[in-house]
Amino acid sequence: MVWSTVGTVASAQGWRDVGQFSSDLILVSFDMPAAPRPPLGVLRQKWDTNVYDGIWTKVFPKLVDRELIRIPVPPEFVEAGLVTRELQVRAWTPFPWTITVEEWL
Repeated sequence: MVWSTVGTVASAQGWRDVGQFSSDLILVSFDMPAAPRPPLGVLRQKWDTNVYDGIWTKVFPKLVDRELIRIPVPPEFVEAGLVTRELQVRAWTPFPWTITVEEWL
């Protein structure tokens, strides 16, 4: 088993596609300039144009370099065989940052 890069994107006020993934475990790391407050963002899963998971995951820089996050697929999607999905990120604060996401394969 290895970590595989899903994608890297810069923060934006709208939703940005990070990349496709199928794992429940992702590793998130930030790259950012100094800011007056810690930047905050949210992640969500997307299966189709208008099919999203209603649960958003908050992400923000921690004291560690990378953060391990579990993002499970809802049971009804697993039953339908829809485990591959798009990961999206959105900035919640106006401070610039870049996020890199890896998945456990």
